Amino acid sequence: MTTIATSTTPASNIAAPAPLNFADRLLDRTATRSPLCVGIDPNFGLMPASLWPDDDRPATVHRALLRFCQEVIAAVQEQAAVVKFQSAFFEACGAAGVAALADSIAVAKAAGLLVIVDAKRGDIGSTASAYAQAYLGGGGMLANGVRLHSDLLGDALTVNPFLGEDTMEPLIEAAAHHGCGLFILVKTSNPGSGRWQDATLRPPQDNTAANTAISFSDALAAMVARLGQPLIGHSGYSSIGAVVGATYPDQARQLRTLMPHTPFLIPGLGAQGGSMADALAGFGRDDNNRPTGAIVSASRQITYPSAAEVDAHGFGGAVRQRLATMVTEWQQVAG
Repeated sequence: MTTIATSTTPASNIAAPAPLNFADRLLDRTATRSPLCVGIDPNFGLMPASLWPDDDRPATVHRALLRFCQEVIAAVQEQAAVVKFQSAFFEACGAAGVAALADSIAVAKAAGLLVIVDAKRGDIGSTASAYAQAYLGGGGMLANGVRLHSDLLGDALTVNPFLGEDTMEPLIEAAAHHGCGLFILVKTSNPGSGRWQDATLRPPQDNTAANTAISFSDALAAMVARLGQPLIGHSGYSSIGAVVGATYPDQARQLRTLMPHTPFLIPGLGAQGGSMADALAGFGRDDNNRPTGAIVSASRQITYPSAAEVDAHGFGGAVRQRLATMVTEWQQVAG
């Protein structure tokens, strides 16, 4: 939710320290924990009835959403480095939901977690700039002295590139300025993704070097790699990342060769059919041949344990055990 505050002090002439590169922060944290990203998708149809709101008043709905997020964050903060909030489930509850998203982002940051806002934004010109302001930082002083702020700021944002490369520019500029990251859709995990993402593109007629047609996802990968080049940090990875689904491991391997310095956000485990071994296909390798350069997103299989599990361990305890099981599975696959 955006709030407005009046600035009472003049801007300092002292330059602020440069923000840390997002990919460096991401890989530093996943190196000491696990590369699992816990997706927080507050779906009342899946969560225990004990977490439902008691009535339809906005304040009650807000409290219920926030409570769910607080319990998940408390359960995963010791094992996970990253959480991903799916904006749609908050937006479905209107203003109360958006307020709960803002408050949940604050809770996650206070717990020391990196935050990805999964909103898949993408638009042209001033609209892209407004999205950058909402989710990556910005604000700015109005002529009357009022400064605009957003409390929806994450560490990274998912982005839809369909409208073209120019729509990326305001978002990349904001990410660079504020030390944030982007995860651009390249090859998504859903079954219908191939209809467009695997479509063959003709080489441009004015490019004599381009004599081989490529898929749309390969073309997106080349764009992401190029746009991310200036934002490569000491980790060897860029703050400009890509969404590459675990459900297409062969393509993930190909896309990794096209984007060697790009962090991958890998969805598609569990309900969509992807396995942890499939997810491993999207990882790079460090100097010791250990998997690096990616995070694996899991939502429902962590945050929605069975009724029997909840009865035995409580909701938070069951979530904690679900995550521990997935961490063990990752360790077995990663070697």
